[in-house]
Amino acid sequence: MIPGRELEVTDWRPEAPPCAWLQDRVAWALGAHFQLESYFLEIHLVDADTSARVNWERLSHEGPTDVITLDYAATPSKRSICGELFICPEIAAEYAKDYGVTVDEETLRYAVHGVLHLLSWDDQTAAEKVAMRAQEERALAAIAG
Repeated sequence: MIPGRELEVTDWRPEAPPCAWLQDRVAWALGAHFQLESYFLEIHLVDADTSARVNWERLSHEGPTDVITLDYAATPSKRSICGELFICPEIAAEYAKDYGVTVDEETLRYAVHGVLHLLSWDDQTAAEKVAMRAQEERALAAIAG
């Protein structure tokens, strides 16, 4: 582990398959693609009930969602991030069918999306959504090689 660079991916779902593949891809993206000088990032893979609970407790939003981003950075930065992502693979599975991709590919998209939020990207307006989606696509293409 490089000092100032900490990434942990945990799966809170019982009997879930190992998630080392996600840790490897996100770690590569944080360093090589996003070129972050430092990061502290925890990614939790959770079921729909846990997603709904965290969504309500932390954001006062009802129901499960694809990814919840919690930003703990004192000031916004393009060179470092500090935060937590809660990703729901159950929702990724639903959307993966619609988009013709694997659950892993959709889950990785959610991780990239969350990292972009931690880098101060937003998707509240139509223009922001287009710009953020373009950044997602660039990052996913870089990760794919």
